[in-house]
Amino acid sequence: MPIVNNAVYVDGRRSADPQSLEETYEVLRERKGMAWIGLYRPDAEEIRSVAQEFGLHGLAVEDAIAAHQRPKITARRSSSWCDQRGTSTPPKKSSLANCTSSPDRILW
Repeated sequence: MPIVNNAVYVDGRRSADPQSLEETYEVLRERKGMAWIGLYRPDAEEIRSVAQEFGLHGLAVEDAIAAHQRPKITARRSSSWCDQRGTSTPPKKSSLANCTSSPDRILW
């Protein structure tokens, strides 16, 4: 799993730095906090695993798996997600980044 950042926050403070997604899920349930999970180039199965754990909207999962989406922001009642382009300095190549959020998670 290409985890670049993984943390659980409780009352606005970082309370754990789990070493795996499974550990993140356990700590999140125990402490009833918010998860911050950063994944770098996850494959479709890794995206589906996170989606199942957090109950992500099917269209957000589809957008995360399908390459070359146009930049957009979509909001639903329980969550929102965005597809956006990232750049580097100096500009070399742009890349697509996906983010989804709700009251108990931010996945980037």
